[in-house]
Amino acid sequence: MSQQMSQQMSQQMSQQMSQQMSQQMSQQPSQRRSIGASSADPQPTRVGPGGRQRPRSAVAVHEHMQKREMLREQQRIAHDRDMRRLRLKQIESAAKSEKAFEEAVARVDRESATFIPKVTEYLQLRQEDVRRKQSSLHRAWETNVFDKISQQISAEVERRAQSGESGDMWREAQTRYLEASDRKEAGLFRDIIIESEYDPLVFRTKNIKYDTKSIRDPVKEELVKAEEERLAVPGAYVARPQNGRATLHPTMWNKLDATPYGRFNRMMQSSEAGQSEAEAKLRASSVRMDDYTRLPASEHARVVDSEFPRPRRTFPERLRHQM
Repeated sequence: MSQQMSQQMSQQMSQQMSQQMSQQMSQQPSQRRSIGASSADPQPTRVGPGGRQRPRSAVAVHEHMQKREMLREQQRIAHDRDMRRLRLKQIESAAKSEKAFEEAVARVDRESATFIPKVTEYLQLRQEDVRRKQSSLHRAWETNVFDKISQQISAEVERRAQSGESGDMWREAQTRYLEASDRKEAGLFRDIIIESEYDPLVFRTKNIKYDTKSIRDPVKEELVKAEEERLAVPGAYVARPQNGRATLHPTMWNKLDATPYGRFNRMMQSSEAGQSEAEAKLRASSVRMDDYTRLPASEHARVVDSEFPRPRRTFPERLRHQM
């Protein structure tokens, strides 16, 4: 019995002690929070009589100043750290730029030492090759085209000179021209040909002609080959050669008065027949239609003086002497 009672008493005492300790532990955090709040936060200012504010306690002001100093120090440290990083980045960027520039300069130097001379040599060789091809092509054209045509023309000229045919033909042409010029009061016009009266193109049929069928022009070699290949294809279109020379279109046959092909002199004569003296003076020309009579030097000087007044000419005496 005594043992049981002692055990019960010990249990009661242990329970009481544990309860007391738990109460003390529960009270300590609240006390700590109150102490921390009072130490961290400055005491609120109290208003005294007369509306004056009472000063804070020295401890609260000191703690507040310490916090501000700590914040300033932290900001200074962060600013210094950022500036160091910025300077390092600038140094790295400058080093990269300098390295890239040096590499570019080295690359340009290598190209100047190796690539540019090769390009210059290539261009010179290409120009020489072009000149060589042109010279070769010219020699081939001279041999295959010019010499063959020149031989034919020279042979025909020598034949006509030996037979006297050339002189007789040109004397006859000159005689016909003079006779037609005497018959025409207004003279002959180069752009008006009346074949029934005078045709200066009659002697064109007796011009020297040469054969080009056996001549192969090396300048047109590529075009000739392309045409031959095209004609080699079965069913290829072959254009017909033009029959004769170009002539006046049939739709213009009833409008010859408005073309240089004929009847222009008739139109002028019909208009001159019914015109008045004033119109005749307007149509009159003072130009001499004479290609053989040369004016004297005094007449030339007079014409020059009338067309070019003295202020507009330099060295008039020298010009008159030359005339």
